[in-house]
Amino acid sequence: MRMKSTATGGGFWGLFIVNLFILIFTLGLGYAFVVTRTMNYLVQHIELEGEIDLSELQQTEDAYTDATGEDLSDMLDIDFVF
Repeated sequence: MRMKSTATGGGFWGLFIVNLFILIFTLGLGYAFVVTRTMNYLVQHIELEGEIDLSELQQTEDAYTDATGEDLSDMLDIDFVF
């Protein structure tokens, strides 16, 4: 698979200017909207070339071990500073 970008310099420049105005006029509160706009622009301008061979896909871990207990113990380990 190859990726091809159809984004242009002018498109990036326009995105940058509008994002800058959003950040300035919202005093930074529009940051999430700026990130969403940027990701949307990037995804819309990427094309995949080639064919996907689904028979070649493999699981990365053959012997998967469940780490739920370890993750849960890490989450419940709360340190208090006095």
